[in-house]
Amino acid sequence: MRVEKLFSSSKFIVLLNSNDRRIGIVLLKPGENVGFHGEGAFEEKLYILRGRGKAIIGDVEREFDEGEIVQINSCRHDVINCGNDILIYVYDCKVKQ
Repeated sequence: MRVEKLFSSSKFIVLLNSNDRRIGIVLLKPGENVGFHGEGAFEEKLYILRGRGKAIIGDVEREFDEGEIVQINSCRHDVINCGNDILIYVYDCKVKQ
């Protein structure tokens, strides 16, 4: 699969990284997670392209499947691949207005 070659050395590709916005693609193998991150004045949306997983947002756990959008508002969070296949999503993180 061509996507796997893009991610051979990292879990993500950064497409845009500016002071007020970050956009990228994340690929997680089954059982992998990105690690807790995200404190600050940012809002983040995850556009799930393939697979299923779980987001831990503050003290709340939310499962999701491909085709869904996950909204995260300025709190620590983690994303975990809970499926048996690759999880691929696009993140769009911008300064909270």
